[in-house]
Amino acid sequence: SRSSSPLSPVQVKSRKPSFGSKPLFAESPNSLWMALEVGMWCHALNYSFPECCIPMLLPTIASWMPGNVLEEASLHPEMQQMRALLFEDSRGVPLFQRMLKVQKEQVHFFYMWRGLSEARRLLVRSATGGPGTATQQHGDEDIADRQQDCLVTELETLRDSLLRLVESEQDFKGEALGSRSIGRASLARALQEARDMSAVPELWMGDAAEALVSLSMDGPRSAGMRTGRIKMGEVVHALMDVLHVAELLQPERINAGSERFLGCLPPLEKISCGVELPSEQGGLAVLLNIYDVSQEAFIQRVNNILANEHSPWKFGGVFHAAVQINGLEWSFAKTADGKPGVECTKPRCHPYHHFRETVQLQCANISAEKLANIISDIVEEYPGCSYDLLRRNCCHFCEDLCDRLGAGPFPGWVHRLARAGAGLDTTLKVLKAGF
Repeated sequence: SRSSSPLSPVQVKSRKPSFGSKPLFAESPNSLWMALEVGMWCHALNYSFPECCIPMLLPTIASWMPGNVLEEASLHPEMQQMRALLFEDSRGVPLFQRMLKVQKEQVHFFYMWRGLSEARRLLVRSATGGPGTATQQHGDEDIADRQQDCLVTELETLRDSLLRLVESEQDFKGEALGSRSIGRASLARALQEARDMSAVPELWMGDAAEALVSLSMDGPRSAGMRTGRIKMGEVVHALMDVLHVAELLQPERINAGSERFLGCLPPLEKISCGVELPSEQGGLAVLLNIYDVSQEAFIQRVNNILANEHSPWKFGGVFHAAVQINGLEWSFAKTADGKPGVECTKPRCHPYHHFRETVQLQCANISAEKLANIISDIVEEYPGCSYDLLRRNCCHFCEDLCDRLGAGPFPGWVHRLARAGAGLDTTLKVLKAGF
């Protein structure tokens, strides 16, 4: 899971040739960190960026790249010329924007990730004259650099393999990438090749990799509604979890004092560019973020059967829920000693639960002062000791908060199992009392 801080502290040092003793690109994150940032940002839009939003994101993206103001490489004239060409071309569309593949006025996450990787390589080459990979160091430092490069390269190779598979299918020509699907057999071959060639086997161990591989397996249609194909959105969502694992495997982190200088993508609800975004309905955008309880793969599989993200019928599941408004996520959990049960975190990044999907609710037509009062009141009314698994849990809290915001109706399937459990519990208590 990512940090709750707006600027994640898991940015990674990329050791390169240095001017003096300091690594040349020690203050800029690598393409894996950037991919996670943009992937989390565009999740609510089915992992796609509206084309008209790209210019608004360029200043932040430029701040992530080698040659930013923190690095000695910023003094390198060739690098500064390349940065200007990529992000500040006043004579036309900046080169970075032209590098992105646009389909039906959308830029898919895979194309954005590929553009970030290539832009970083161009900048490295402009300063070093090399291929843009780590140069040879000594001892442990060399080993750390090679592992970091392997992680990034392996994931980029898998990304490009998936892109080639989807783009080669004639039946989907003309459709945006996010609307396409991929054959499970083709996905299985691509994943098996990635595992067989991996120099970092830890990447393919654990629940995240298992969940991604499970998407490629055929099975009875009654069990999870499996067919011979899988939607790209599901593949990208599972791959994002693997990227999180890869981030944790990286050997070093960027200097924590540098984080505040790296730009943060503007909140989705603050982007307005004439397309249908969560904030376009008027008022404050209200989103319901739904998680699979815990990080257990078994819970995720159960929820995929009972409430498949792409199914029009959802029967319930074992969920944690949180309400996102004004760029913050509010949820409720059990605590002890009279401590508040309401917590505020970075959206879609709960440390103990697996993010599943976002449901767009009605916008809240309230003032900032009214919103502050609502939050203040509900924090007082939901101490952690009042938490009850069946009758007063995180889903009940979210429904109450949405009602106060005027953002209903609340989707009933989110806490259907809890309501059914509460009803059964009440019935058993009545029967027991009668006897």
